[in-house]
Amino acid sequence: MKIRPAAVWALTLFLSACAGRTPIAGQSSPEISAASDADVSQAGTRTAGEDSPGSESVSEPPETEPVLSDDTVILGDLTFSLYESRQDFAAKLTGADISYTYSASPGSDSSGSYRIGQALTAYFENDVCVRFRFWNETPQTSRGIRKGDSYAQMTKQYGEPHDQYTLHYKGEYDAYVYSFDDCVCEFGIARTDRTEPDADSFYNIDVYIPDLFPAYADPD
Repeated sequence: MKIRPAAVWALTLFLSACAGRTPIAGQSSPEISAASDADVSQAGTRTAGEDSPGSESVSEPPETEPVLSDDTVILGDLTFSLYESRQDFAAKLTGADISYTYSASPGSDSSGSYRIGQALTAYFENDVCVRFRFWNETPQTSRGIRKGDSYAQMTKQYGEPHDQYTLHYKGEYDAYVYSFDDCVCEFGIARTDRTEPDADSFYNIDVYIPDLFPAYADPD
């Protein structure tokens, strides 16, 4: 059958009008495509920390207490450190209403010691703390070791000793030493019959500046 030119022209006009309103099967309209692209663009630009729908939020890790340095000792609610000034010691002790006595070294106004009850002695040179000695179970090191604790408790907190030597002071002791950049921690166990119940417990604990190593005897 032969199609007339007029019929072809009319059919062309009809199809052109339909193309502006009805999408051809298998294609999407420009408006729908633009909206879909905008949705995808917004979904891809979530800010850091914004949860996507249906996802679980990631909680921040809990804050932890600051770790005390190894040159610090703990006495009740107070902490004292090597290299701390004698004036700071006095202020802390007075503020906490803790009794103490000061003994000056012969011929020196800036060297001496604070005896803090029956618990702890702090030694000073040029008004700066250079050493602690524990006298009972009240004070503790920054890692929680006290006089009377065991060798096993020490190694659990500090690991294997860095050094060891024999301490001669009112008897013989095995001194176990940990050397750090700013201090030395020393734990002494008396050489007694190791079958006794407390034979493995510390008789003395000292924390001091490295220049004083080894501390063979009490400075007094």
